[in-house]
Amino acid sequence: MSRRLLIALVAIPFLAVLIAVVTIIFLAAAPTPVAAVTSAPDDFVGDWEGLIAGQLTMVFHITQEDGAFSATLDVPQQNTAGLAMDSVTFEGETVRMTLDMIGGVYEGTLQDDGTIEGEWTQTAAPQPQVLNLSRQTDES
Repeated sequence: MSRRLLIALVAIPFLAVLIAVVTIIFLAAAPTPVAAVTSAPDDFVGDWEGLIAGQLTMVFHITQEDGAFSATLDVPQQNTAGLAMDSVTFEGETVRMTLDMIGGVYEGTLQDDGTIEGEWTQTAAPQPQVLNLSRQTDES
């Protein structure tokens, strides 16, 4: 057996193992994708209400349990209460809530005065509607 053939027979399996080990190390060191932010300022938790077009009251009840956020929606003028929002996500001072059954999306930013300035859109009315929210009080 020639020396070159002997080196090739030893080197090829060695290189295959080396490549596999380097690949595993590289993949283990690669950054993992970041999921949607699941934490938010505690200031978002609670009951928030606002008016669309000065007529339709919308009340969001944002809760947190075991680090997960959820929300429900009430629209008193439509005798609707407790609609579960499909998602509640946060990015910094911005909250985004979706209600898939009507294609509804609320996105708003927490302001220094404790209110949330935002917009509501939904499939039936694709133009965003201003919906600024403030904490619901007992008198509301």
